[in-house]
Amino acid sequence: MNRLHSIFILVIIWCAFRNNFSVLNIALGLVVCSTVNYLVQPPKTEEKTFKVNLLGLLQLFLYTVYELIISSILVAREVLRLRGQAQPGIVTIPLACRYSSQKMLLANILTLTPGTLSIELTKNNSELTIHLMFADQKHQFINNFKQRLEPLVIKVFNYGND
Repeated sequence: MNRLHSIFILVIIWCAFRNNFSVLNIALGLVVCSTVNYLVQPPKTEEKTFKVNLLGLLQLFLYTVYELIISSILVAREVLRLRGQAQPGIVTIPLACRYSSQKMLLANILTLTPGTLSIELTKNNSELTIHLMFADQKHQFINNFKQRLEPLVIKVFNYGND
């Protein structure tokens, strides 16, 4: 949708909320909506544009749902135990993702999953620091991350020649 369409829709909404479709109110709506539309322009970035791979998105969705179910069961079992066996810890993983959209999706999926939390992306954006509820299984987690999750996230966003 281009800017003119969005301004037109916003003016209609403006007038509907005010319950007034007079010429003066439409003019005022045009001024307000044009100003708001100008102020909320998306920031210009140097990142390439991408296309979403729908098959990759479906695979990532199914994998994420599977991981959510498994990790929810593990965390619930740990919480219900009288003597917890969780050994929390922090791990830093180098990323193969090159673009911020890939890193953002990866960090959000990890934060959504019970038992893991994305803490920070290093200053040079090459490593992701993650809190694990079960740090004793960190080698299994890192292997799963590098072999399954990260390649699926990279597959979702197609940046042309990548």
